[in-house]
Amino acid sequence: APYWKQLIFTATLLILLTIFELLPPLFQKQIVDEVIGTRDLSRLTVLIAGLVGVYALTQAINSGDLYIRHALGERFIFDLRVRVYAYLQRLSLSFFERTSTGELMSRVTNDVNALENFVTHGTSFMAVDLMRLAGTAIILFFLEWRLALLVLIPVPILAIGMRWFNTRVRSVYRRVRARLGDINARLQDNLAGMRVIQAFGREEAALEHFTAESQRYYQARVRGIRYWSSFFPVMYFIASLGSVLVLGVGAVMVVRGQLSLGSMVAFLSYVVSFY
Repeated sequence: APYWKQLIFTATLLILLTIFELLPPLFQKQIVDEVIGTRDLSRLTVLIAGLVGVYALTQAINSGDLYIRHALGERFIFDLRVRVYAYLQRLSLSFFERTSTGELMSRVTNDVNALENFVTHGTSFMAVDLMRLAGTAIILFFLEWRLALLVLIPVPILAIGMRWFNTRVRSVYRRVRARLGDINARLQDNLAGMRVIQAFGREEAALEHFTAESQRYYQARVRGIRYWSSFFPVMYFIASLGSVLVLGVGAVMVVRGQLSLGSMVAFLSYVVSFY
């Protein structure tokens, strides 16, 4: 709520950014159909200038969005970190007796930093991608509704795959966060008691304990890597099959005069964006 003005401004920039990112394939279509197809160079300068202008405006808007969104994210995390610390000061002494300092440090630093990444990137990507998805779908059906229907064939498979992936990987990365907290707790305890460890010759035992915590964190991370390194290539392959299907059917339609070459070029660009 305290950031509503900046959020409205950022949302406006994101909407403009999405609109401008959808325009270049339409310029490409005009260049292929009205310049290359007719061998008429009279409109080429105007179309090229327009395309350059679209790219320039896109990056200008992108620059403003990046600065405002990241600055807002940093402010949000700053306020959150201070509030978390203020909350910790109100907790009872018994809480601090049963909770390690390292774990609390992990909450205030690592977990808050992870949230900062979501605030500045995750939410904006989600919003932009939803708008781009809707805009691209509309343009695809406007260019050629029959090919657009072919584009939708892999979508149910992609949706089911994403649902499966999310349910599997969520618990994995919760364990990753927990294991990172354990490492910080062990590290803080060992560093705080280093003089005692050295005085009693417990260096090897301390190293073994820290190695064990690090091993559990490593295993949790590798399990997550195993999921996404297998999952996303499969999803990209399924999406590429949709593009191949569109290319094959579209080529037949171009040869038969049912679709212009420029429309085909623009359609393929939008298909990549859609998937």
